[in-house]
Amino acid sequence: MTPPEGQGQILGIASSCSALARIAGPTWAGVSFMKFGSSAPFLSGFIVMLVALTLSLRVTKNASESNTERVV
Repeated sequence: MTPPEGQGQILGIASSCSALARIAGPTWAGVSFMKFGSSAPFLSGFIVMLVALTLSLRVTKNASESNTERVV
């Protein structure tokens, strides 16, 4: 969906987000395990994945609508 001149920027942002997730994810899982119990890391991971799925479906829907408008 990104034009060729913006692909490097998007790849850099994705790499930065990935590195941040590798730091914050295990830290959050350990804290939530200690404070809320053994199922808390799994529940919080499910919530994060649900939010990510919702956002990705919205982005995909908006991109397909904008492509349809360009063709017509």
